[in-house]
Parts: sequence; structure tokens; C-alpha cells
Amino acid sequence: YLINNQNQKIMSLNLLDSIKNEITSTSIDKISNYLGESRGNTSNAITAAIPAILAFFAEKSKNETASAQMVNAATNSDLNNLFQGNSFTDVYEKNRDALLVQGNSLLSTLFGDKEPKFSQEISKYAKVRKESADGLLASILPLIISVIGNKISSQGLTANSLSGLFAEEKDAIHSAIPANLASLGSILGFGSLAGNVGDTTTRVTSTVKDDFSNVEKTDAQRADEINDDVIDEDRDESGFMKWLLPLLGIIAALALLFFLMKQCNDDKVDPVMDNDTIQTDSVRLNSGITTDEIRGDFDEENNVFVYDVGEDREIELADGTKITVGDNSTEWKLYDFISNDANTVSDDTTEGWITLDRIYFDTNSNNLSRGSKAQIDNLVKIMKAYPNATAKFGGYTDNSGTADINQPLSDARANAVMKDVVSSGISKDRITAEGYGASHFVCEANDTPACMAKNRRVDMRVMKK
Repeated sequence: YLINNQNQKIMSLNLLDSIKNEITSTSIDKISNYLGESRGNTSNAITAAIPAILAFFAEKSKNETASAQMVNAATNSDLNNLFQGNSFTDVYEKNRDALLVQGNSLLSTLFGDKEPKFSQEISKYAKVRKESADGLLASILPLIISVIGNKISSQGLTANSLSGLFAEEKDAIHSAIPANLASLGSILGFGSLAGNVGDTTTRVTSTVKDDFSNVEKTDAQRADEINDDVIDEDRDESGFMKWLLPLLGIIAALALLFFLMKQCNDDKVDPVMDNDTIQTDSVRLNSGITTDEIRGDFDEENNVFVYDVGEDREIELADGTKITVGDNSTEWKLYDFISNDANTVSDDTTEGWITLDRIYFDTNSNNLSRGSKAQIDNLVKIMKAYPNATAKFGGYTDNSGTADINQPLSDARANAVMKDVVSSGISKDRITAEGYGASHFVCEANDTPACMAKNRRVDMRVMKK
């Protein structure tokens, strides 16, 4: 009864109010605490982001392909199950990692390359850090899509009729966007919003929920604050120049000293010890292979690293199954380690990791690409042939994004692989999974797309033979 009553309430309200009713004062407290931002700034960011997102979706709904994309996202079973019978506050408190994974996937799918600039504008407007704006958008976007999904379901909407829903609410949505964010229209691709927002001298920014409206400010107050900031920056500029030149001189001197010391130390380094020092936690099968020896090429178009798996060879497993694998592939390394009695499982859990060289995911998502299935099938065959073996999957990201995004994403990806392996016939008690976020890099620099692509991966470690 309670679930039906809640859904009926959502269906009777417009989109904006339906979403606002889910974002309570408690929600704001939890989000602001998690992001490490003030409650007022967090509230302002959400207040601005919700109508801006809806305005963007309204424009997308005019395009049949983009509209179909939104309908698919809004009717996704994983997303709907997340909110089934649960309030947004409950989901954020009890299932935040899954919420953020869904949010990051939706940001990538629906916003594409517009997301960074959109997040930056919200960050500047609400005076929160850019990474906080990213996390905030990933938090509220699943709720917004879920509410749209309820409307689609209750009104029997399709990709062709979805634009009608937004057209009915266009004025309310645009008028809720703060005047200082009128430029968002051009950023998101649908022109200026300047003609749709209210008078900046009198209109109070729309509140997300009445019970925390005391933290809101008028747009005029915001404009005054921004002007004050500009004046302060002008005052500081002359003082800044007074100490800039001496500071540059000191930095130059320190850089010269560091260079001379480094030259001296380089002459004294033992090459063997230096090589040991630079190896990472992803050393391959105790074989001494360093990360610099990872073979393959960067696929710029798809933004992935394509591993060189070597020449084909046929291997016969213990149960008589024969599979053809590359002689530098994950499958060969796994088979060689398990089948060779000379190889033992090290007590050092940083050793023995093998990168899954043909496992790929959609951007910012834990959705496995179709091409990943072949490798998972081979891993399952090997595990079935050696029933005493147990393994662990570890998920990793590059250094872009924040910990609150990278950690749950890496965990979701490792678990996605584990889920596929288990569903293919390997007992759950033989497999574990864990995400490690932006850690244990196999390419330390993280300064090129190719290097970052190497670090976005899932590794496998044999825990018992």
C-alpha cells in the first residue's frame, strides 16, 4: 500500500516537484557530509542542477534517437529496482555505491562530453569543488531518471511522445534555473536561457524542500557576492605582484639545487635495487615482468588499451578440454600458473596478479562489452578443469575522477566479472571480488590516454591451487 501510495503521489505531481519531494533536508545533510561541503552550498548546487538537467533532457527528447536513449535509461530494471519501495534518502544511506555507479553510467550515456563543463558551471555557481559537483550529479541523476521512468510508465509514453511531457512543463523547468546559470543553455546545446528566468533582483532561487529554505539566497545576493569576489581579487592583484618575482627566484634556485642533487644520487644508485623499487603491486606471476613490458597498442578511437596476446597455441586442460589462446594471453598465464606444480601461491597478496587482457566496459559503467564474453568463457573452462583453484578479481581505475566515484566503480566492475563467471557455472565460494579504485597503477605516470587506459582494468589472482 505504501509503495503504491508513493508512486501515485509522484505520478500526480509535475517532474520538478516529484523530484524535489524526494530530496529532503536529511538527504542534503547526508550528501553534504559525504562530499565535505557546506549544507547551504550543497543545497544550492542541487537546486540549480535539477531544473538544468530537466531542461537538457527536454531538448534531447526532441530527437528521436536521444529520446529512445532516455526511455531505455528510465526503464532500466537495475535502476528501478534500486528505488523500488525506497526513498532517495534510504538509497543514499544504505546503497550509495550502487547509486553512484548508476549515476556515473547515466552521466556518460546521456551527457557525454558535455558533463565536465556542466559540472564545472554547477561548481562555480554553488561554490563547491568540481569533484563534489561530479559526485552530486552522480547522486541525483538516478533519482531524476527514475521519476521520469515513473511518468513514462504511468502515462504510457514512448520515445516519440516523451517530448510532450517536457513541453508541458517547460516554463516551470526554465523558470527554476537560477539567472546566473542562464549560460548553461548554450553549454548544453539548446541556446540561452536568459529569456526564461525570472527577475534577478526579486526572484528567490527555488528551494528543493521547504524545510531547508533558510539556506537559500536570492540571485541578487549571489550577484553581490560574485562582485565582491571580483573586487577582492583586484585588491589582491597588486600585492600579489610584489612577492611574485622574489618567489619565482626562490623556486628557480630550489629547482637548480634539486637537479644537482639528483645528478649526484643517480651516479650512486645500484641498478638492481632501483629496478626492484619501481615494480608495482601488479607484478605478473612472480616472473619479474615489469609494467614497462606490457605489450600492446592504444586504441584512440575507443579509448582502450589493446593487449598483444601473442601467437595462437592450443592447450589441453586437465579435464581434456582444448582451447586456443595467445601465448601471451591471460588464459595462458592462468593455465601455466595453475597446471605447473613449480608455481606456488605467494603469501604476499600483492603478487601473482594477471590482467584480464580482453575485458572492457562501457565508459564510466560496469556494463561489460560484448567482446568480453569470449575471455570469460575461457576463464570458466580453466576454472572448471581445476576445481580446487580459487581466485579473486580486483578492479582498478585511472586517476581521473574522485575517490567517491572511482572506488565504487572499480568495485562494481570487479563484481560484474565475478557475476558472469559464477553465472557460467563456477561456484560462488571459489570466487571473490574487490575494487581498489585509483591505486596499484601498472602505468605510474597516468599522464597520457594510453597510460591511463592500462590502469583501467580488472586483474585476477589465484588464491589457492
